[in-house]
Amino acid sequence: MVSQSPSWYRLLVDTDMSASCTGALRIYIADAKTAIEALGIQPRRPHRYPFDLIALEHVAKVVSIAESCLILLEAQKVGEAYGLSRSAVEAAFSLRHITMDRDDMHSKCMKFGGYSQHVKNFWLYYTRQMHPGVPDSADVAAEVKEWALTGDPKPEGELRHRLLPAVTIRSLLSDCDGLVRA
Repeated sequence: MVSQSPSWYRLLVDTDMSASCTGALRIYIADAKTAIEALGIQPRRPHRYPFDLIALEHVAKVVSIAESCLILLEAQKVGEAYGLSRSAVEAAFSLRHITMDRDDMHSKCMKFGGYSQHVKNFWLYYTRQMHPGVPDSADVAAEVKEWALTGDPKPEGELRHRLLPAVTIRSLLSDCDGLVRA
């Protein structure tokens, strides 16, 4: 039996069809970005509502992946675009896993945040290994400070996310203070 390429693959390899499809997709993604930005969503305090930050991170990731896939498609790199598009599917599955059980959503968000911090530490460590003696750029230094990164590639015991500290009485009162004044 001879395997045939899927119809979407033949469509994208055909240059004339590919240009019209990627143009339509680019318009669709631009419209989606405009609609999302028009909502004016601002994440609430991450230590109390980590899901806001993580959900917006996933949305931003999917939009960036979609734009990157379009660039690859326009360069006739269909296979690479397909491989990259799987990351968008992974982001959707990850977000679905986090939101499956509303009661467990906070702890799953904290675990995901710990994992994110570990990945950032991992890449910070190896970047510094590849470029010893080179100081961090201002952007990297700000990210290191914001995420409390150590540059240690191994997680400390159980992954803990220092950016999302436990809720304290003071943070609860300051949240309520803003509501009372409004």
